[in-house]
Amino acid sequence: MEKKFGQFTPVITSGSSASKGKALTGIPLQIRNLVVELHSNIQKWNAAHLKGVPIVQSIIDLKVDESYPEELIQLCSSLEKVCETADEVVNNLQIIVDKLEKLESVHQNKGILFLTWPIEKYVSTVKNIYAAYKDEAKVKRVVFENIAHQHEEAEKMVYFTSWIYQPQIPDNLTLRVEAMLIETGLR
Repeated sequence: MEKKFGQFTPVITSGSSASKGKALTGIPLQIRNLVVELHSNIQKWNAAHLKGVPIVQSIIDLKVDESYPEELIQLCSSLEKVCETADEVVNNLQIIVDKLEKLESVHQNKGILFLTWPIEKYVSTVKNIYAAYKDEAKVKRVVFENIAHQHEEAEKMVYFTSWIYQPQIPDNLTLRVEAMLIETGLR
């Protein structure tokens, strides 16, 4: 009995020898390790981001007028540590971009590394991820530097919303990371 898929046909990928279950070496191994490192840094970012949410909420709740309560100092110090973690992640992502660009420059075979992506696709994807997190780290710094000075509800909500929704990180970024994990056989 033959199955009919209509307009869809199965995708058959030749991939590379790196995707055929052999032990990885050379550039494919380095790419896979960098993807693991990237994913680990994004997880670190996510943990820091979530740690910052109740801190930002506490600052908003505490700041009801132009005064600066004593507890505000401790909350701001905690939020600064979260921003430092975000900056550390951005620095790590820059290092990953640099390493990928070096690998790209020495890679002789311009073909597929794992399933369907050439090395250029990894480089461009990681550059986009780095740019988004770099821009979002700047937003987090703006929130950190200004939220303790705001007592108007509308202004506080702008900062809170900016922290929560991470406007510089596009929705499809998670999909890109997942695609890299699948592409390298990590998922």
